[in-house]
Amino acid sequence: AMIEEESNLSLSELFSLHGESYYKRLAHDLILKLLSGNKQIVIATGGSVVTEQETWSLLKRRTHSVWLKASPEDHWKRVLGQGDTRPMANRQGAMSELRSILSIRAPLYAEAKQTIDTSLTLIPETIEMITTSIPKIYSKTDDLND
Repeated sequence: AMIEEESNLSLSELFSLHGESYYKRLAHDLILKLLSGNKQIVIATGGSVVTEQETWSLLKRRTHSVWLKASPEDHWKRVLGQGDTRPMANRQGAMSELRSILSIRAPLYAEAKQTIDTSLTLIPETIEMITTSIPKIYSKTDDLND
């Protein structure tokens, strides 16, 4: 939502007009901006964030990163449920592309501090798993800023 606000474009329009590299540059700049404050916040990134080494390294260093793992089928349903048909539009092999992308990115996603298989949990359970793990991992909130 912040990337759409920053660019004054929907994600579909942004990708169509400027491409993925522009999206990734905007995402990186917004993440830097968010991390420069001292607020405790939740940042929901796009899945491609792990393919930008500088951005992914920054997130791993400065945040409690969580891989919300899901099956390709669940990803597919969730994206369509949000009304975003861009990744699948006019592509017969979209599901196999999605499987390939998730397979290639899995080792990078696994570098997150925490992994939760959201195909096996409901939203309230997922939230509980994240919030209860943070005090166990960090003795104080200042550790998130190291």
